[in-house]
Amino acid sequence: MRQGTPTRTWIRTILAGAVMLALGLAACGVVPNDGTSPSKRTLCGASFETEPGETTQQALDRADNYYGGLDMVRVWPDDARPVLDRLPDGSVGRLFLLFADPWPKLRHHNRRFIQDDTVADLARLLKDGGELRIATDDAPLLDWSLERVRRNPAFAWTAEGPADWRERPADWPPTRYEQKALHGRPYYLRFRRTPRGTAP
Repeated sequence: MRQGTPTRTWIRTILAGAVMLALGLAACGVVPNDGTSPSKRTLCGASFETEPGETTQQALDRADNYYGGLDMVRVWPDDARPVLDRLPDGSVGRLFLLFADPWPKLRHHNRRFIQDDTVADLARLLKDGGELRIATDDAPLLDWSLERVRRNPAFAWTAEGPADWRERPADWPPTRYEQKALHGRPYYLRFRRTPRGTAP
């Protein structure tokens, strides 16, 4: 694990497979089987944090048990933005933002991860047809995130009814935070990256 600016070598290691990027709490052990073999997938955990009462090694052990080998897990224990800045366009198949800090005070809203410019960065990183998944247990942050992602034409919200964002999808394994430390009802948002050149 490194801090500061990700090196070119570090970036190359996570681009070796089908990249899935998890941001925020519980970055390891959350990505479902997407049909590719383990050796072809890379989970990159950025802004990595351990869950309450968990050491970094325990979190990595949990990921190891889930994936069957840590050679496909890359952890960045620092601000995610330098990682996002250095990844090439269309290099990520699936992005997870899990239980990000809601920064509830009005004067701190500019610290929330989901901002118009950040959403534009995520759109740049995702492959056409790629998926952005957001989980939160904070209703105001839910509204904030929905407003900002939906107004970017690169994203299409996949929900067809309330159950699609109130109930955890079957292919979305729960995190330990979700099981033990929720502060409210969890919500699950899924957005599809529209093909480039088709967004209005």
